[in-house]
Amino acid sequence: MTPADLIAAAGLSLRGRRGTPKQVVLGRAVSTAYYATFHAAARLAADALVGRTKAATEAWSLTYRALQHGFAKEVLRRRDVQALHLGVASFADVFIDLQELRHRADYDPRSSFTLAEARGAVDDARDGIAALSAVPTDIRLDLAARLLFKPRP
Repeated sequence: MTPADLIAAAGLSLRGRRGTPKQVVLGRAVSTAYYATFHAAARLAADALVGRTKAATEAWSLTYRALQHGFAKEVLRRRDVQALHLGVASFADVFIDLQELRHRADYDPRSSFTLAEARGAVDDARDGIAALSAVPTDIRLDLAARLLFKPRP
């Protein structure tokens, strides 16, 4: 499963339907769009710290799984992190917005989404991941460390 697979699945769930999809479909698309960004960040961390060519190793898997939703959001909110690169700032905005939408989709039984909102979430995830992909290697390494490790005073 890759971030691109998740984007494709979310987009596919919204296509080819007559009328407005049911709320469960719209909510799943929003949630899946967020998870695409989350997995993009996890993959960035594992690739930067362990190496893309070592994706079959336990070290890569442990690093990938180390990303925590709330901690990542707090790191990506920080101005010093967003100042690392325009691609980081763009990704951060999308990640934070989609995480909040995902919480609505997954945990608020009264929440509802329009088809336009769900499509917008999928498009935003695609754009945010593309922006992250454009970040230079040295900044990816810096971001990876910040996403996974709590600074000590």
